[in-house]
Amino acid sequence: MGTFDERAISYSTEELIAEYKRRFILGQMRPIHDLFSQQKAFDNDTKRFKAALTTRRAGKSTLAAARLLESAYRNPGTLNCYLALTRDSARRILWPILIEMNEKYKLKAVATESNLTLKLKNKSEVFLLGADSKNFTARLRGAKYKRVVIDEAQSYSQNLQELVDDILTPALLDLNGDLDLYGSPGPRLSGYFHDVTTKPENGWSTHRWSILNNPHLPSAPEFIAEILKQKAWTVNHPTFKREWLGEWVLDESSLLFEYNPIFNTKIESMGEYETILGVDFGYRDKTAVCVLRYATKEKKAHVIESHAKAEMIISEIAVLIKDLIDKHQPTKIVADTGGLGLSMAKELSKRHHLPIHPAVKREKAARIQTINDALRTRQLTVHPENGNLIYQLMHLSRTDKGIERPDEECDEADALIYAFTEALHYLSEPESPKFALHSEDKLMESLERNAQEMQNQDWWERV
Repeated sequence: MGTFDERAISYSTEELIAEYKRRFILGQMRPIHDLFSQQKAFDNDTKRFKAALTTRRAGKSTLAAARLLESAYRNPGTLNCYLALTRDSARRILWPILIEMNEKYKLKAVATESNLTLKLKNKSEVFLLGADSKNFTARLRGAKYKRVVIDEAQSYSQNLQELVDDILTPALLDLNGDLDLYGSPGPRLSGYFHDVTTKPENGWSTHRWSILNNPHLPSAPEFIAEILKQKAWTVNHPTFKREWLGEWVLDESSLLFEYNPIFNTKIESMGEYETILGVDFGYRDKTAVCVLRYATKEKKAHVIESHAKAEMIISEIAVLIKDLIDKHQPTKIVADTGGLGLSMAKELSKRHHLPIHPAVKREKAARIQTINDALRTRQLTVHPENGNLIYQLMHLSRTDKGIERPDEECDEADALIYAFTEALHYLSEPESPKFALHSEDKLMESLERNAQEMQNQDWWERV
């Protein structure tokens, strides 16, 4: 015979039905119940600051979606935020999972894709944001959060610690909220995420698992064995240990650039020089600029200024470029004119009278290798104040095609590539032969120069 709960006497019929639904019906509809053991261990951890160090395809995104919806479901009227490296990656990674869970568990949240927000019936919200969004730190300030999840933590620049300590941690105080960091090991043993997941004294609780722990991918062992065979790797290869086992290990072979912070970070002086301004256009992705100075009488190039900003409109980009022209007097401005960049470059040229030239886009892997040659020989240096560019040069990963991985931020590095390609042209160009004033060779040289100038002037009308 079952026990009798005397407290039930004070419940009305409606309250009993509501309590039954809460305990036995809605409880089974919550996405947190379908997590596997490693995910549940993370969720059950009561520490306020937790980090998940995993491989790809290990279930981080499912865990993030479940924990954000769980927090919103349990805490009426609260804000719960997912922060990815870019807005596009937030939409690609988490939005489909949130929509699927909303339908599967009948949460009846109202999904608005235009601002990547889910609003639950209890007035709680789950919203997605990209770190590339305009003034995203200002948008995070002032709100009160119950839960924040930062994904792709290994790929953030040097500003991640400032984001955590100065902006998000105070925003958790009012609601006694918590903060999750999710990521995979990077190729260098440095950065805030590395320190968080390797040094317990920093106060973070770290959980580790890999694709092999994901029960939804039962063929993972066979797939990994095939990768080892295809790459001719042993299980001790640093890239394998990092990418497929989730271990921190120095993996210089997977780095895109051979940047040495000791030799390539310095304040450079040079005699006679010219200046190139490289521009990488974006909107959701950041618009980046790089000012490169190169010596005219020796093989030496130096980045004196580099920065990037998201959601810049044409007039703002024009002001930025004009300010850099006034400050540095560049000999040439080169920009990515592919896709969106073409219309932006034409607008800057025609409406704002800025002489934008198309950057060389072909054979990017070869141009990166040329930069690496200059880095190795210390012919290319970067002023130490350009922290974000230095971070990209030190941490970007290389694919088998010799270019960057698509999920990593490389805007300032791209602007450098455009500028350096132009500077390298002048550095390696042999000195022009001297001709007699009225010689046939001199006449041909003049005609070729005039034709090239006319071609440059007509470029915008021909594209």
